[in-house]
Amino acid sequence: MRLSTFLFLVLGVASLGGTGWFLWHATADSREWRRLRSYSGRDLKGGGEEIQALVERVLGGSVLPSAPVRWVAALDGPESRQGLLLCQPLNDVAARLILIDDRRRKVFTTAVRLRRWSESITGLRGNTRPDLAPWTFAIEMDGNGAEGLGLVHYAVLDDSPVLIRLERPSGESVPNVYRDGDPIGALPPLRIPENWEKRLSSESLAEILEVLVWLGGIHAEPVMGRAGYPTESPYHVDMFHETARRPGVLARLRDLSRHPQPWIAHAAEQARNRLEK
Repeated sequence: MRLSTFLFLVLGVASLGGTGWFLWHATADSREWRRLRSYSGRDLKGGGEEIQALVERVLGGSVLPSAPVRWVAALDGPESRQGLLLCQPLNDVAARLILIDDRRRKVFTTAVRLRRWSESITGLRGNTRPDLAPWTFAIEMDGNGAEGLGLVHYAVLDDSPVLIRLERPSGESVPNVYRDGDPIGALPPLRIPENWEKRLSSESLAEILEVLVWLGGIHAEPVMGRAGYPTESPYHVDMFHETARRPGVLARLRDLSRHPQPWIAHAAEQARNRLEK
């Protein structure tokens, strides 16, 4: 073999090796993202350190709050946008939810309450109701306990997870209990009553359901909130009762009880019956 041919072959192999090395590292982020999405719907118990390290690489070295990632849900939104939802159980009653978007940005890190009685979390589902909002998900519960929760449905609104329905395993809806200050999910945001009422006429079905779940829940009486009992905060109690007293709210609930979307119609009727008591 001529020396020039040998040198040409060496340079070719080196060039291919360099290209391969470059492509391997250039596509590392997308490979790790796809790998993490492949875990969607699986129970990751036992894979804590490996999953934790993988998530931190996807986040560019950002350190996750200490707790093993037990479940991952792949979320798909409009215009091919993707998200990854991580669930870290914190104890028997609460979990931390972390949403990462396809720009490797943490959209939110939020602790939510999982149960009221003896239910246990069993899984995480992504893209459960794309007809209601782009990114929806549900926490699966085992259905045990007095309320018998089977699914806790959420939508991502204003970069936060928002409760849109509680279900028994049979599919029957369950009212959320705010009265004791520890509702399923997170505490509702503090909004002026006019803004709560406006959301009942939102173009977003998930925003309407957010309000209906809150209005149809079980709340403390104003006197209880001011008497020092372990209960819903006075600010939330006043916000609820002032919103419920607005004439337009009850009228809108009557309209929504005839809505073609079944969840909205049922939740509106449930809230109307509770407010008219």
